[in-house]
Amino acid sequence: MQWPEFYHGIKDRLYEHWGMEKITFLRTLGGGKSQALVYVIEILSKVHNGQAVLKFSTKSEWSVTEQVESIRFKKVCTGEYARLHFPPLLATFEDEEYFAALVEIAGGDINLLSSLYECPVNQRNKVILALSTGILKGWNSDCKLNSALPPAFILREWLGYRIIPAEGGRIFEFVEKELKLNRESRLCNSGGRWYPNPCAYVANNSLWHKEEIIGIKGRLHGDLHGGNILGKSNFADALYYLIDFALAEEEAFLFYDHAYLELSLLFSEIGYVAPEQWLGILQSLVSSDPFDVNLAGEDPGVVHNIWNIRQGIRSWAAVHPLVAGHAKEVAKQTLLARIAAGLNFVNKAIEPRLRKFAFLYAAENLRKYLECAKINWYEEECETLKVKKHSAGFGQVSM
Repeated sequence: MQWPEFYHGIKDRLYEHWGMEKITFLRTLGGGKSQALVYVIEILSKVHNGQAVLKFSTKSEWSVTEQVESIRFKKVCTGEYARLHFPPLLATFEDEEYFAALVEIAGGDINLLSSLYECPVNQRNKVILALSTGILKGWNSDCKLNSALPPAFILREWLGYRIIPAEGGRIFEFVEKELKLNRESRLCNSGGRWYPNPCAYVANNSLWHKEEIIGIKGRLHGDLHGGNILGKSNFADALYYLIDFALAEEEAFLFYDHAYLELSLLFSEIGYVAPEQWLGILQSLVSSDPFDVNLAGEDPGVVHNIWNIRQGIRSWAAVHPLVAGHAKEVAKQTLLARIAAGLNFVNKAIEPRLRKFAFLYAAENLRKYLECAKINWYEEECETLKVKKHSAGFGQVSM
């Protein structure tokens, strides 16, 4: 197996930085839809000798120095949960465009290691339920309640630079150029179904009608997709390991990791579907209960995966002494997390089709939040509003 062509430009510098004498690529570990690549390697170097996991990624979506990566890992790597599920970070490297991280072999058995994307669907359900519950019960047992805040504030905390064009945020540009939707328009339409516009609600507190929720804060992985979840023997024992803590936070609003994993699994498993089918899938993921899904949906396998992600939150929240009395806040914060995860994917340099799907995912969950909060977002007058249709299925609403 050869050095990956896309990352050939950093080969010499990585050799020098880690004092490498030899590296052998043994096999790949399943990756997501981005340009990130994960390998099992054999390395002879100043930082490590033996087998390890090597991850390459671009810095197009975030900028983090190797010192920050190491500091963040140390801050969130606390307690028994971290000892069991976080393989030690051995070394990192970065330049203007690329980032590389060397991680100790999870579980110490290289021959049996695989990513969640490679895990059989039925076994994946067990892993996901254990993970969804574990990152809350094990890693965030000491979570904190925040003072009541406007939902838009929480969304902006999760999204950060992604909603600031001057800092490289691409969400608004994509929405206006590709979806032909004014980012300040309150409503949009796709396939005959009306939605509140997530861009408008992120930026405008007044659209929430003075709504506030008590936020729940704790530790956040920040990039929890299937490629960063590893296990042995196709996860036969349901034991998992998490890697890549470049975006980890010691104190952030919870449930974003769950939402990010949910959407990444949807794209990995059924991201190829037609737009009208995607609309049907989204509606099967929304019910009267924010934690339930329609298990007779378009793809029972991935829908069951998502049901287990949501059940992990529900089961933890029901018994946690600090959170149990705030069921409504938990439900609302999970919906907000899905809105933020959707907009995060809109910001990514992925296929425009998937970015459109991500926008709809955010819009569907925003619609559900506003209905749960009894906020009147949809007025009868919108039926008579002049809407200009576009090939993407979106319309810019003329007020």
